[in-house]
Amino acid sequence: MYSKNENIDSEIYYGLAKDEQQDDLIDFINYVFGFDAADGGFYGILPKLYNKEYHPCENNYVVIENDRFKAAIGAYSEDLSVCGTILKRRGIGNVAVHPFSRSKGYMKKLMNMAIEDMINDGIDISDLGGRRHRYGWFSYEKAGVAMNFSINGHNLRYCFSDTPKKEIELRPVEKNDSDILDKICALQEKEPLHMIRERERFYDIAVSWRNKITAFFIDGEFVGYTIYNGNSLKELSLTDESLFIDIIRNFMEKNNLWDLHIEIPLCFPNRIAQMYPIAESWHPDNGEMYTIFNFKRVVGAFMKLKSTYTTLADGELNVLIHGIAKDENIKISVKNNEVTLTDFSGNPDIELEHKRAVSFFFGIYSPDLCDLPANIKSWFPLPLYLYSSDHV
Repeated sequence: MYSKNENIDSEIYYGLAKDEQQDDLIDFINYVFGFDAADGGFYGILPKLYNKEYHPCENNYVVIENDRFKAAIGAYSEDLSVCGTILKRRGIGNVAVHPFSRSKGYMKKLMNMAIEDMINDGIDISDLGGRRHRYGWFSYEKAGVAMNFSINGHNLRYCFSDTPKKEIELRPVEKNDSDILDKICALQEKEPLHMIRERERFYDIAVSWRNKITAFFIDGEFVGYTIYNGNSLKELSLTDESLFIDIIRNFMEKNNLWDLHIEIPLCFPNRIAQMYPIAESWHPDNGEMYTIFNFKRVVGAFMKLKSTYTTLADGELNVLIHGIAKDENIKISVKNNEVTLTDFSGNPDIELEHKRAVSFFFGIYSPDLCDLPANIKSWFPLPLYLYSSDHV
């Protein structure tokens, strides 16, 4: 059985790295990913994870041969709040194997160690970005649906030629803008779906992936913020949802943007409805790769979230899931938009292996839904989503 920091072999070390190895670790993953250290490398791309004060070595499973890094996999924890239910989440990143050490099974070894620890640590959900079939070996599947919209200057001219917009001030936010960052954090924490971000880390989280922050004001009053990258809005939170379209118009015009891309989570159906008549194009899309270690907790949380913005049809479904962490027998019941999940014994209505279960509940498409009653099919997909700033 693997245990953390266990030296399994006298010449090859498999385990977590140590703080004093930080410079070597960052040099190694920069090399494997081809990042230019002069441009910041991993420090510049993901300061929320790799700055020294966050101790990235403590979150990296590594293979070391003769004192030299040969492979590394980062596993970073942040809790996710879904309508008040706190889900334990751990994201996987910086999966790196030295080019001269490939085909030795190092990635497989480290991924399995990370999965085993997540199960033992009681993690509910994990995510990563990467190739579907590569990470499918480790139980991950494409999931997490959002609507992607593209809007351009023609759309604004045709749709709003006779419609004045509310004037909104845009203020770029820097690390020393403490008062504005306090307001942004407080607003973000009110969202029904949000990662629990420590205040002292918030700025580094927000500007990871080379994102920027802009705050919105009307007559000097703070009304929201966006995290964006170029012409793509990555996150948007407002004190008043009726400002949504005015925010879009002001952001495009004051930044001299001809086109804008915005990804809207399913839990914002009013925003989706507002964008539909004016956007040039739109499409649903899966987000990250996900694996679920506790389907009952995760499904229950996101069904509750969905019930806050749409009325769920009454019904019952007994599901047997052969999960990577354990088998789960779950009875899902909806009555008058109230959701309950309990254990059951007996014959299930549907039996799913692990990855099929991830798609069934959270994917853009699932063949396993096809033969189920219409009321049950209407529950899915559930609105699983993580903002760009929370990716690892």
